Amino acid sequence: MAAVSILAVALFRSASAQDEPTTTSSMNATVMNYTSAAMNYTCNGIYDFLGSPVAPIDVCLDTYDAGSDMTTSTMYSCEGDTGYQMTYSGSGCSGTETSKLDVSFEFSEAACSVDTCDYVLYRNTTDSAGSYEDKAAFVNQCIVVLGAFPEETTCTNSTITTTECLGGTECSGFFCETKAVTAEVLSCGAYPDTDSDDTDDSDDTDTETSCAGAYFAGVAIEPLDVCLNAMNGSASSFMYTCDGDVGSLMVYDGLDCSGRGTSDALSLAFSGLSIVCSGDACDYGVERVYTKDANGDCTDMYTENAIFVDRCIAVPDATFMVSCSGSSGTYTNYTDSDCSTVSTTESTDDDDCSTITTCYVSDSSSASTPVAMVALAIAAIVAIA
Repeated sequence: MAAVSILAVALFRSASAQDEPTTTSSMNATVMNYTSAAMNYTCNGIYDFLGSPVAPIDVCLDTYDAGSDMTTSTMYSCEGDTGYQMTYSGSGCSGTETSKLDVSFEFSEAACSVDTCDYVLYRNTTDSAGSYEDKAAFVNQCIVVLGAFPEETTCTNSTITTTECLGGTECSGFFCETKAVTAEVLSCGAYPDTDSDDTDDSDDTDTETSCAGAYFAGVAIEPLDVCLNAMNGSASSFMYTCDGDVGSLMVYDGLDCSGRGTSDALSLAFSGLSIVCSGDACDYGVERVYTKDANGDCTDMYTENAIFVDRCIAVPDATFMVSCSGSSGTYTNYTDSDCSTVSTTESTDDDDCSTITTCYVSDSSSASTPVAMVALAIAAIVAIA
């Protein structure tokens, strides 16, 4: 499988110098003459005639109209193998329903006896007066619509990310678009906290802690506002940044992101990265990799890349963690998605042509300490194919 490297945007740049979550991909819009047929669903829920999820079962969705100052609520439920849409006056789906409709009358289908899957419950503000509509979407499920349009939604406690693909059966690859979503997250079932208490544990490897940064397949990869330089015949630099809630990739003609930058929306779109502007400033490392000549010696040409450290990073076909301390660093590869079973561990002091110009760890004094380690992590993602 030819997956997009998270560094594709950086490589493109150095060579030449991101709503509402929807489970119906825009790439499916041309498919208008499909006739509903039996689907192989994996999650209990309601699905439209294309096979795209509408909502999970037994999740209450509130709707508030500021103009009339009225709140109603809706919930989908199953009776046997039949799905129903039930509407209530007031919030919380309490009391007796005001209407009950078999979902088949809406050209939808119910899956009532498969698995109960994680979901995100979110709220969209629909006008300036404060009206809103709650919706829910399955998370961490690559759902293939019409056998050729994979879709996946992921979430943290404050962010939602969607990935939509064209062709194949996996939610990664060159023909995929990943984007952050503007919505208020009411609950996220994607990453439950399994810690037994609130005591800080330096070995905690929870997958997400809502980092602000560039995300790949819903996973935080690179930090915001960190300038990355490149010297490949000419000097250039770039960084991911935000203006309010709008993220962009900014490129510069010189080093250190000085002067007037240019937004490179095309490279960002093709990279498969999305930018999440709200979140924590998480620890990271910046690596400089020098090009080698025919004899294997380091040249003066180099590129820089950044990656979050001390986090379990699980992207399609790879799970790893990068760590740094003092003047040493490690790249650890895992066989599972929660970084519990080690596959290989590599030292990062073995390549004279690689060094980390910054190792920022907020609870230590290792900021700006040279540590060679990010290249190994980057290479792992680049090698996904």
